[in-house]
Amino acid sequence: MHPMTPPIILAAALSLLVASPGKATVPELPELGDTASQLALDITPVPHGMGAVFVPSASRPELEPTLHVFAGEERIASGPTAKRIPLPPGRYEVVAGQGPMDWRARHEVVVEAGRTVVADGFFGALRVTAIDPFDRPIKARYALVAADGGRVYGPERTSGSEAYGSTRTWVLPPGRYNVVLGGDAAPRENRVALLVPAGGRIAYRLVVDDGRLVRSEFADRPLVLRDDIWRLDWVFGGAGALDKTERQLGGFSGDALRVEIFTRFEAGLDLGDHLALLRIGIEESWIGLEHAIGKGLPFQKLTDVLQAEVLYNYRLAEIIGPYVRGRVRTSAFPTTIYPEVDTTVEVLRADGTSDTFDAAAGDEVSLMKGFAPTTFQAGGGMAVTAWDDDLISLIVRGGVAGREDYYGTSRGRYVADSGPGTLVLQELDRQLRFGVELTANLRLRLGEIVSLQSTFEAFSSFDELGGSETLRPSFIWDSAVTLRLSSWAQVVYAVALHRDDQRLPDTQLRQSLSLRFQYSVF
Repeated sequence: MHPMTPPIILAAALSLLVASPGKATVPELPELGDTASQLALDITPVPHGMGAVFVPSASRPELEPTLHVFAGEERIASGPTAKRIPLPPGRYEVVAGQGPMDWRARHEVVVEAGRTVVADGFFGALRVTAIDPFDRPIKARYALVAADGGRVYGPERTSGSEAYGSTRTWVLPPGRYNVVLGGDAAPRENRVALLVPAGGRIAYRLVVDDGRLVRSEFADRPLVLRDDIWRLDWVFGGAGALDKTERQLGGFSGDALRVEIFTRFEAGLDLGDHLALLRIGIEESWIGLEHAIGKGLPFQKLTDVLQAEVLYNYRLAEIIGPYVRGRVRTSAFPTTIYPEVDTTVEVLRADGTSDTFDAAAGDEVSLMKGFAPTTFQAGGGMAVTAWDDDLISLIVRGGVAGREDYYGTSRGRYVADSGPGTLVLQELDRQLRFGVELTANLRLRLGEIVSLQSTFEAFSSFDELGGSETLRPSFIWDSAVTLRLSSWAQVVYAVALHRDDQRLPDTQLRQSLSLRFQYSVF
């Protein structure tokens, strides 16, 4: 063992013991130091008979734009900051900054043979970061606008990391600038003015809450980052939508104008390798236009979904590991239809028998009682987080599971066939099966405005996989494209292809275009 190893181990152990949950981040050694230190570190060779120009870095060379050296209108050389740029003796102009050439800072130098001329103090350096009200670094779009409005730099995006190297350094001509949140130079709100002096190094921080600029500050205060192990998300709202649905068990089938209320709640504990989640969702909507089977009443149940899920996942390196999951989905209210004309109804029983009854026009014909159908599913297996960042997330889970489809004590029915004055209902009874389950969750975020969420869940029994039954898995493939209008308004196109019970011969379909309004509690 190396003689220094025991003290290092002891120091590391003590640091873990005394560390508090909320601690100031220890910054990296971000900058290269003063001009003398940078010159001492640079070993760029300068050929005999030539001189050099040296522009000190205000942060790190890789975070700053490339320098250009001009002799009159001709560009002679280019290079990074903090490195000598060899040049023949003569008079030159050094240009530094971003944007068009005439926007950049300029400085004239005279280069002599065997000497290095330092060009500093002719520009100002600015670094912009953003945090939320809880001191967490966030990605926020912004632009820099010169006070006279003649120059607009950006739009640029802040980093979601507190690492120094994740933020670019602006090299600017000295002057007054506006930092405008959102990247649009025109609005008068969500902007802050500041002075960038010659030779100055400014670190500026925006505090942003739900897309609004709460305040701004110079970034000399260390961030107090707390490892937030809790996930809490509660959203409720309403929507107006045009729907088209086919062969629904617990809801409306046909064309509809939907007025909806919904809520989604998620609570979780995320310890890195350990993830535990509870999800609860309620979606209820009314007002029908044209029922595919019965009368299109102006006020009736369209969508009626209550669901809850409990998940635990151990993730080795937050990528792969075992999971266990339980899920329940049901409909709270009864499902009924109202024949448009006098109708003979035939009921095909689950035991193979049948009977008939007559229903007058407008009579209530029951399909499902309250809290039917109800599906319970519990399983476990392996989960893989294939990709997870701000743009793309893909999580796949697969394993064995048990599934129960319950239709109440009086059993459930669905419309198997219909015609003028006739209606055939197929009865469904409780069934319990064991088999395999597969889940895939995909999320794409295209900027701040457009996102895609797609979830696929499937269950197939061992009897189906073994060939003793027709392979007809229960599944749901639910996808939605969201256009974000504001923090509380969205346009959503959603489509769901599913089979709620493997005994259903045809797949079910629901698609909708909605204007959704929502409020996030936390």
